[in-house]
Amino acid sequence: MDIFGIKKLKKLLDVSQRKVFINVGFLLILGILMPLIINHKNLLIYDYLYKSVNTFNQGLLLIAAFMLVIMNSIRILPIYMAVFVLLESVNKRQKELFWKFYWTSVTVLIIPFEYYLINMIHGVKYHFGMPSIIIIMALLFFSSKDTIHVGILKKSTYIIILIIGIQWLDIVPVLSNFGFGYGEFSKDIKNISTIINADETMSFLSTILFFIFTFNSVLIYRILDAQNKALLDIDIKRQMRKELHEANLNSIKMHSMEETQNLVHDLKTPLTIIEMYASLIEMVDSTKVSHEYVDKIISSVDQLNHMISEILVEDKKRTISIDELFSSVLSQISTYDLDEILKVNIQCPEMNVCTNKIRMGRAIVNIIKNSIDSLGMENPIIGIDVTDKKHYVQIEINDNGKGISEDVLSRIFERGYSTKESSGIGLGFAKKVIENHSGSMEINSKIGFGTTVIIKLPCDIMDVGGGSE
Repeated sequence: MDIFGIKKLKKLLDVSQRKVFINVGFLLILGILMPLIINHKNLLIYDYLYKSVNTFNQGLLLIAAFMLVIMNSIRILPIYMAVFVLLESVNKRQKELFWKFYWTSVTVLIIPFEYYLINMIHGVKYHFGMPSIIIIMALLFFSSKDTIHVGILKKSTYIIILIIGIQWLDIVPVLSNFGFGYGEFSKDIKNISTIINADETMSFLSTILFFIFTFNSVLIYRILDAQNKALLDIDIKRQMRKELHEANLNSIKMHSMEETQNLVHDLKTPLTIIEMYASLIEMVDSTKVSHEYVDKIISSVDQLNHMISEILVEDKKRTISIDELFSSVLSQISTYDLDEILKVNIQCPEMNVCTNKIRMGRAIVNIIKNSIDSLGMENPIIGIDVTDKKHYVQIEINDNGKGISEDVLSRIFERGYSTKESSGIGLGFAKKVIENHSGSMEINSKIGFGTTVIIKLPCDIMDVGGGSE
């Protein structure tokens, strides 16, 4: 039974809450240290009070009151900011009403506990009265709103202005009977105000300043809330555009697959007829030469059927040699004038890999085409090195083209992303095909220094023992 919510607390700590608790801990420690940083001595509050009572000067009394409000506001700001950060976290993380109420209550109790620690350490009494309750109610309201796009510094702006406004109520003499102004300094100011007949002036100015600061705090909050809503709308629209783009890509893919299937169906029909007539020829003509020709025809038909199956079925794989794979690859780029550009070095032509030749060949061709597109006019070179790494084959494709910037490199595998007028699925398709073969693909590039693509494909299981390091 989790009476005190210990399990819930552990769960909170486990779910990306460390940063929140570090910030809260820092703010609470800062709140404890505040009496050492700002106090009545370095603000000369009692100096102004003594002068005001000796000279019956209401202006000096107002200066002392202003200094007191500033001192109190700055002192308690870290404490209330810590509570506000926690309240936001509770509202975001907790969905059950009971646990939200429980953790909200625990969070609010941090304030009087912090006041108690400050009194124990420094001997300074912070009064937990009506101003504290009003501020807490405001924080509860602010934290209930989803302001994900408003930074902590912006939030602290309207909170400090709100605190300053409410602190002025501690100086109003007529509010003493309603839980305001029970602090030591506040009592002294109000007593002196009565002595020098400044109660009306003090009440009037304090009330005006309360409304001014509070109104500005609410106004700033409304502005930031409107900004947050606008940014949220932008996020939603961006997400909708992304989903629409994904839908368009899927539609293109489905249409392309449908067209491919129709084409394959059309191809299989004449292949079946060719195979049938070849068999008939073999039956009718029993000469050795005819049998040899028929066998070649049937073998070619079988090979075409395998290729068609590889086009349709992504997981359809068979064992082929590196030489066979690159014969297919190089035949697909033969239309390019690459005699002086393409340098191919295959060190392990007999090594076998289990692959879908059509898809793998297409993936490698896409990478080579990207290298071709990046080449400049001066001494363009594309190097392809295939080496045996004992347990895997390494295919390294490098060029001396213009290179790829870091921001483009970070998005280069995203579906639909392209720096050219294309569908943006080439490299993404290549990576997916390679990973579907339990391989890996890595791109290293730098502007002005070209690009290197490293592909690693596992050897066929029958070929693992061979090769050299």
